[in-house]
Amino acid sequence: MKPLFKISIGILSALSIVGFTIQEKSVVRYSKTNAPCDTSVVYFKEQIMPLMQAKCVSCHNVKKAKEGIMLDNFDNIKKTIRVQNSFGIIKNELESVLRTNYMPPGKHDKLSEIEKKLVYKWIQQGMQNNSCTEVVSNMATIANEDISYENTIKPILENNCVGCHNKVDTGGGLDLSDIQTVQSIAFNGVLIKALNHSEGVRAMPINADKLSDDTINKFQIWINNGLK
Repeated sequence: MKPLFKISIGILSALSIVGFTIQEKSVVRYSKTNAPCDTSVVYFKEQIMPLMQAKCVSCHNVKKAKEGIMLDNFDNIKKTIRVQNSFGIIKNELESVLRTNYMPPGKHDKLSEIEKKLVYKWIQQGMQNNSCTEVVSNMATIANEDISYENTIKPILENNCVGCHNKVDTGGGLDLSDIQTVQSIAFNGVLIKALNHSEGVRAMPINADKLSDDTINKFQIWINNGLK
């Protein structure tokens, strides 16, 4: 009986070790962090909101709200989903106007087909308020020495700020399509404070999510390099 008892103890010990090893590997697998962005997912903060700022917010903001629609932040964009009747038929007005090519109207720049497909995909994925800082508009990280107003700062402003701060609609008295205005508020520190949502200044973009740290860093590098 003693040899059999020893064999049984040995088997139990081996099983315990295997079980511990499996459990340990499981913990490591599920606690893994900092995973890269999922290329199959459309991210609201880095991909959808800049499109809305560039193509839609100039008419659909707090001040104008044409047709009663505001597209200046996530909560307002979600309101474009409306239940039409008692049968629970749901209509997404944002998707509808883009598919009919009705918006933006007139001579305003329309979304490209690629941009539209990006919005449709985000809608189909549930219109999540998601973010992944690895996603940038040009799908590449710009080297510090390449940061300039024309190549870097101007496109960011056009995608996120100029919709409300332009020659026609100078929100807060600022035309951010004018380089001298941008240089002025960058030089006195107001621009970085607004982008960082610091106390004492109005957070920008207004009523929208804070820009990514990577984007704000580009502004700081541009300032440090002499606002050129």
